[in-house]
Amino acid sequence: MVKPMLTKPAFTLVESLFVLSILSTLLLLSMPTGVYKEKKTNIKQNIETRLYLAQSKSLTTKNKVELNDYFPDITMDFSFNQNGNINHGGKFVYRDQTCILQIGMGRFYVQ
Repeated sequence: MVKPMLTKPAFTLVESLFVLSILSTLLLLSMPTGVYKEKKTNIKQNIETRLYLAQSKSLTTKNKVELNDYFPDITMDFSFNQNGNINHGGKFVYRDQTCILQIGMGRFYVQ
């Protein structure tokens, strides 16, 4: 004997829509944090690329390279000499990222 459809236990349409709305809200709330981290990483990579480019230019041309040419938004007195080393240690802030330049071997860190 076949049971009628109305007597079988099942979720109603309202219950299903309620669960879907909760899941979609949770997904939307988790998205902005991942996008912000990706943007911050891209800025960090951009700064590192500019610093490596300036350092490699100073090594290949054997000339002094000013960092103001690669970071026109800020004024600073850092430069790479003909050996690829920084003229003096220090730090500067560019787009909420702190760049630490160390004396010797041309090393730098972006935080």
